[in-house]
Amino acid sequence: MYRDTPAIDGFLQQVPREGAPTSERTEAWIFFDDDTFYFAARCWDSHPERIVANEMRHDSVNIFNGGDSMTLVIDSLHDGRNGVLFQTNPLGGLREQAIADGQYIESWNTVWNVRSTRFAGGWSTEMAIPFKSLRYRGSGPQVWGINFRRVIRSRNEFAGVTPMPASFGSSGLAQMQVAATLVGLV
Repeated sequence: MYRDTPAIDGFLQQVPREGAPTSERTEAWIFFDDDTFYFAARCWDSHPERIVANEMRHDSVNIFNGGDSMTLVIDSLHDGRNGVLFQTNPLGGLREQAIADGQYIESWNTVWNVRSTRFAGGWSTEMAIPFKSLRYRGSGPQVWGINFRRVIRSRNEFAGVTPMPASFGSSGLAQMQVAATLVGLV
């Protein structure tokens, strides 16, 4: 599938150089079937020995604070205010949160799976999120807000697929009003 589907790329830094292209190539893909939403990313790194991954505790903030990570946020109601966050690292650690009016709600949990692996040029991850784990508007064509961010800890770099002002800080992904629009889900 990956060879036949163009990757989402062109990630832009939030920090340290707001709006600059990410220092390392990042590719992402979105797929779905009748039951599951899939997100995959390939995180290239010119110095893979510098990848930081040291947390496996479920819902630990250190998945974000302590190392490299990839985060997906979905605004499945497309209201620009609320959503859900799925985060992992090169070890496959799991962290999920709800988002309400730009604030993270750490107590939210749902069912989802992730597999992450390292390769010679970096690391990759695949997330599988059952549709029954998400709230969305009825059946039929869907319009969702979506964003994803890669953290390259060795460079203290945050890079996302949509521009996020540096002033948003680490809560930039909770600002659903800057999310991209995802169409085509049926």
